[in-house]
This record gives sequence, C-alpha cells and structure tokens, in this order.
Amino acid sequence: MPDMLQHVKKILVVEDQEQFSAPIRRWLEDEGYHVTLANNYEDAYNAIHSQHFHLAIVDISLVHDDPTDEGGLNLLREIESMELNQIMPCIVLTANVNVNNLLEATQERKVAGYIQKSPGYRTKLLTAVRQLFDDNIRINFDLAYDVRSVELVKDVADDVNWSMSGKPMLGILTEQVRDLFGKLFVDAKRVHIAKLKPGLTGAAVIRVQPTWTHGLGPPYVAKIGREDKVSTEAERYETYVRRYLPPNTIAQVKDVAYSRNVGALLYTFAENDMVPLNEFDEFYQKSSPDVIANSLRNLFETTCRYWYDARERKISDLIDTYYNAFQLDEEKLIQRIQVVLPHFDPDAERFRFEHVPIEAINPVTWLRRHQHEFVLPTYHCITHGDLTGRNIMVDQTNKCWLIDFYRTQHSHILRDFVILETDIKYRLMRTPPLEKFLRMEEGLLLTDKSGEETTVNLNVSRDIRKAMTVINILRSVAYEFVSGGFRAKYQESQREYLASLLMTTLNVARLRHIPEDRKYQALLSASLICAELDLLAGREPNRPKYVESNQEAPMAAWSDTAVSTTAQQRYLSDRLQQRQLMLFLGSETPTGFSWLTSVDELVQLPWQAIYTTTRNQQVENKCRQYRVPHEVIDQPQQQSGSGNGRLPIYKLYGSPNQTVLSGQRLDLP
Repeated sequence: MPDMLQHVKKILVVEDQEQFSAPIRRWLEDEGYHVTLANNYEDAYNAIHSQHFHLAIVDISLVHDDPTDEGGLNLLREIESMELNQIMPCIVLTANVNVNNLLEATQERKVAGYIQKSPGYRTKLLTAVRQLFDDNIRINFDLAYDVRSVELVKDVADDVNWSMSGKPMLGILTEQVRDLFGKLFVDAKRVHIAKLKPGLTGAAVIRVQPTWTHGLGPPYVAKIGREDKVSTEAERYETYVRRYLPPNTIAQVKDVAYSRNVGALLYTFAENDMVPLNEFDEFYQKSSPDVIANSLRNLFETTCRYWYDARERKISDLIDTYYNAFQLDEEKLIQRIQVVLPHFDPDAERFRFEHVPIEAINPVTWLRRHQHEFVLPTYHCITHGDLTGRNIMVDQTNKCWLIDFYRTQHSHILRDFVILETDIKYRLMRTPPLEKFLRMEEGLLLTDKSGEETTVNLNVSRDIRKAMTVINILRSVAYEFVSGGFRAKYQESQREYLASLLMTTLNVARLRHIPEDRKYQALLSASLICAELDLLAGREPNRPKYVESNQEAPMAAWSDTAVSTTAQQRYLSDRLQQRQLMLFLGSETPTGFSWLTSVDELVQLPWQAIYTTTRNQQVENKCRQYRVPHEVIDQPQQQSGSGNGRLPIYKLYGSPNQTVLSGQRLDLP
C-alpha cells in the first residue's frame, strides 16, 4: 500500500490473461506506479466507479479465446460517456489487430495510445506511460506541503458541497484535490495552504503560498468546487468579467484545473502579488463604519461602474427577475417559510410569530395582490450576482477586490446592492434583540425619507449603528445609479430598491447558512417593507404590531428558549406528544453517534408506530428491556394492536413491487 502522505501515480490495468497482466504489473510497479488490476469488464467497471486513477491500460478483448469479444471496447465507451478521457487517458493493448476496433478506439473513443502485444512492447508501453504523465496528465506528484498543510487537503475536500446530488467518497475527493494542487503548481517545489471561510456556493476557498525553485512566490486564492460549477464560473469569468473590468479591480483567474469530480480556479491579485489579502468578513468586524462605507463606495463607483454604466433600460417583472435569480418560486418560498413557521398560512392576510406577540402583514399574499406594481421600467446590466462578504477580499489600502463569479450574468442593476445589504443584516451583523432590530429597520426607512442618517437617537448598539451607516451608504450609491443623479427621481429609485430588497429579504428564509432567529427577523423586515411600499403608493400602511399573548415572558422566549430549538424541532415535538409521528428505521447501523444509546431513548418516546426491517431486532429487544408495551407485526394480514395502547412495530420485508403485486400490504395505520 502506498504511503498516505505520498502522492502516487495510479494506473488501472485491464487484462484478462495473467501471462500478460503479471509482467505488465511488475514493469509498472518497478517504475514507481501504483497498479490496480482488473481481469474482466465487470471488475474494471466497478473500479473506475469506486476508485481514482490517472491512467488506464485496456486490452480490447477481455475473453482471450473469443476474438469477437468487445469487453475492453465497451469499457472505453463507458469511460467516454463519463467524460474521463481528459482526466484519465487510456492506452489500448491488443494481441490481434482488428481494424474496425482499432479505428473506433483511436478515432471515436479518443484513446491516447495504441500498443500491440509483440516482442519488445515493454519499452513501448513504459515510454507511452511516461510521456502521458509528462505531457497530458501534467501533475506535480513531487509537490511538497508545508507543516500541517497536507492535513488540510482532506478538510478542503470535505468542504465541497454536493447539495442534493450524491457526493463521492471523501477518500476519492481528497486524492482529486491533491491532483488539482499538483496541476495548478506543476513547477513549484512546495506549497503552504490555509483555509479561508467556505464559499456560500458550496466551494472551498484556500490561500496558497507556493515556493518555486529560486524562492517564495506570491500568494494566491484557490477556489475548489464541483467540476460543473467551476466550469460554469470559468466560462462566466471570460464572458462577463475579463472583457469588461480592469485587472486592478478584480481577482484575475490565473489558471483553471479539473479532476474527475472537482475543479479549481486559481485567483491572483494584480497590485498585491506579495501581500495576502483579508476576507471582507474580517475587515467588516475590525474596521470602523466610515472605513467600510468608503471601501464599498469605491467598489461600486470604480469597479462595478464598468458594468453598471453599460446598463439597458427595459420593462421587467421584478418578482420573476428575482425568483429566477434565486431559483425560487412562490411554492418553494412558502415551503421554506413553513420550515420556520410551521403554522404559516400562505393565504391569510396576516401572520403571527411563535412565542412572540407580534402580528404582521403576510408578504406572500401582499405580493400576489400587488404583483402588477412590480412590472416597471428598470435598468439591467452585468452584475456580480452573489455579492456577499464571502466574495470580497480587501487589501492593506482597504481596497475591495471581487472574487467568485459563478453567478455573474445580466440581471437587475440593484441585485448586488440588495444582496450585500441582506448579507450585512442577517450574517455579518451580530444578532440583535427583536426590539433593536425593529428600531434599525425603522431608522433605515426614516433615513430614506429625510435623506439624513438617524442612528444617534435610536438607542441601539454600536454594532447596529455600524450596519446602518454602511447600509445607508449602499442605498445612496444605489439610488445614484438608478436615478442617474437626478434628485427628482429618488422616490422612484427608493420604490424600486425596496421592491428588490423585499424579494431578496424573502429569499433569506431559504438560505441554509442563516440561523432561524435571523429568518424571523427577515420575515418581519419583509412585512415592514410591504407597509412602506404601501405608503409610497399612497395606501394606508399596515405595519407589524404587538398583540395580546398568554405566553409568559414572550421577549425572553424569543431571545433564549425559542431560538435554542428550531421551529421544525418544536413542531415535531408537539406532534410526538400527540402520538402523530411514526419512526422508520432501516437495517444499516447509523454512523456518527452511539446507536445503542439512541435506541434506548427512542423506544421510550410516544410514537404512533415504528417501521423497521426483519433484520433489525434492536427495537423490540429494547422495548422488552424497558417494558414498553408493544406488538411486532410481521404478517401482511395481522391486525395492529395500537388501539389497546401497545406500540405497533411493523416489520417490512420483500420488495415493494412484490408486495403490491401480490396484494399483500401491511396494515398501515
């Protein structure tokens, strides 16, 4: 087995005859390659789906006494369908020349080399392998890692988020991440890596300091994510960024590298080659409000202006614009709100918060009623698309640099402003008490009306004052771009900004990285924005208000007890106490916690029923141990004993199709 700290060259050899596979394996291992052998199509297929290889050597015929066998050719077709040709080049071996197979392998399947098993082919094979590693694969397998850096490679691989799609095994991803560093720094002697905060798009972000032959080189920022996302970002960088923004305003993509499942973008900063930049998150926490505000003003007026000055005015539906931008629709929005507020009625005029005596206008029904007001002439242009603090770096002169262009595209001109405002409110600013948050929102709206900042007499914390100062500057710069500097158009600009902010604030309810208590505040803010838009339209505003409540110490509940558990957990707890929950347990032993201890606790809860498999005997054993009245139901027609106070434990067996076809379903409660 190779040393885990050693970056080895891994080759898959697919050969059915031992008289060939044994010497080939020996030759390659003598050269330092790590070899995995498969002697048939099935083993080779399983290997390429479960392991990571840099190169494959494939015999076209995998049944030596059948000259028509195309097992190896079928494997090449599979490799091509998986788009692995560039990542894992293939060399074809054969003892019998079949012209048709040879043409398909070299022309259609894009194999990298063809070698016939003839006397002296050892030299040809080893030469071909060596050339492919040098010219095609181009990975620096000798790249050294500074102290503890190599240990972070696994963490980097783990940071890459696959969302709902199946994530490859961590071991395979770790190998691929090492390949990426080897491709990006093919001529370096060593690297020092340090993790930055992961991107909100599910990518890992790393600061990399390489050492070259003659000394230390400039630092870089590497972004490692899913291969398809990296490819999209690289394409959008070329289309929307490199052609429009000067090099001294943005991070430059120096290189892009791909492995099978992951890819990497290597960013460099033109004016700061030897000085590491800071993350905006850190800059925000440590800097004064005026410094932050000036840095952001400079970002929009000197960097983003290159995009915004090329704006085009057209009639657009802002609701659809932002729903599409956030991959959202009303149904998904309602579902996300109901995660936070399980009793939320999407058709009601108003809604109430749990444990808090506040009633507010329902922004979903408000949007339905006034959706025609969101169809208006607006400016569209290239926007960053995801302008959060995670995608801004700051240099020693407090200059902001943009990174992460995965969502960069044509969109509403205010998109970057409202996304950054919500990021400041709900992520960068420390969580304020609800009363203070309300004061902040009212103060921001009052500033919009008067044009003068009102933070002094609000009796709020310094952290809130900082956020208000920065947000006020954001809004004033946004109004300048939308109004063209004409003061008479400021009210129209404010209305357009608030409409955009409403959609972006509602989007906060679906963001997984935002805590639940901040989502409560976002929903309250959305209600306030609806009321302000009513006022701007000449209608009577319907603002949030306190109502009668039987809850003891409701405000304390908001800040402590209510936020210690999620709304989902409280909802499930209520249903559990009412015996309205069923538990499903499979046969596999869960990982990551003590399974037996959890069963001890689970069987003593008031479930309506438990479903498990015939293989799992732990549940009934624990019921007997803790004297929980129960009944095991393992026959299709057996009646449930739930009516007599016994816990029914249903044993699932057979395939679902067989059960349905035979008409023998378990008696589901």
